[in-house]
Amino acid sequence: NIHLPWGNSNIYFDCGNDGSGYDRIDKAATPDLYEGSWSHWAFTKNTNDGNMAIYHNGELWHSGTGKTKLIEIQELILGSNGNMDRTYFGKIDEFQIWDKELTQSTIQEWMFSKVDMSHPDYENLVAYYSLDEGTGTTINDISSQGQSAIIDGYMYWIYERGNNISRGFMETNERPNVSFVQ
Repeated sequence: NIHLPWGNSNIYFDCGNDGSGYDRIDKAATPDLYEGSWSHWAFTKNTNDGNMAIYHNGELWHSGTGKTKLIEIQELILGSNGNMDRTYFGKIDEFQIWDKELTQSTIQEWMFSKVDMSHPDYENLVAYYSLDEGTGTTINDISSQGQSAIIDGYMYWIYERGNNISRGFMETNERPNVSFVQ
């Protein structure tokens, strides 16, 4: 579970379960971290050394140790809880799952780019939902796993204006050729 945020303004990261409970780290957050502007969030867990971490815009925001409960994904629900009665009222650009803890430098290097085969940990990509479909109720997993997902409930497609897009741009010295016709 990732609660971004929970009703008390804390951000929770629950991961791994041994049947008796889960590993958790959490920290109080101010609204400027999760409201009003685009943010990049990354959540990592290494079950070998027990480290869990939360990165905000590429910087370590919170971490915990001694978290060694194994991870097994049986079902994935994005944007709501399991009962579908608590929905996320925000925008999600893409969602990735890796079977390896990514380093802070890798997160920083790739947080503004689409993942492709040149990513140093590409073989560890378990699921990659770029959310670029724009229509319909199917979300394609563009990792090698190819597990498509179904939109159910409150999710819908929106388009962002260029000045609100914060990634995927390439700088160039060329100017566009624009004609205005009345």
